[in-house]
Amino acid sequence: ERGTLLASVSDDGCCCVWNYCPSELSYSFETGHSRNIFGVRFLPETGDRQIVTGAMDCEVRLHTLSEAGDHHCTLYSCHSNRVKDVEVERGNP
Repeated sequence: ERGTLLASVSDDGCCCVWNYCPSELSYSFETGHSRNIFGVRFLPETGDRQIVTGAMDCEVRLHTLSEAGDHHCTLYSCHSNRVKDVEVERGNP
């Protein structure tokens, strides 16, 4: 939303949220995915507090970040094939 954060994911199952300026790591957490993660997006209209991830394990996970640095994860396992990317609709959480 603000354009000051970058979310990145890797094959180790972690998601990192970086501040753009100054360049520093804000959050790092385990996503819970068991296979390679292909997509990550911030959900709009959530104050950069919700991130969605999709992976080769056929799961989509919604991560809600707290001010304290911990997070809550909601699992959506309705896909029968790997999730190659995640997309969000602008202005619609």
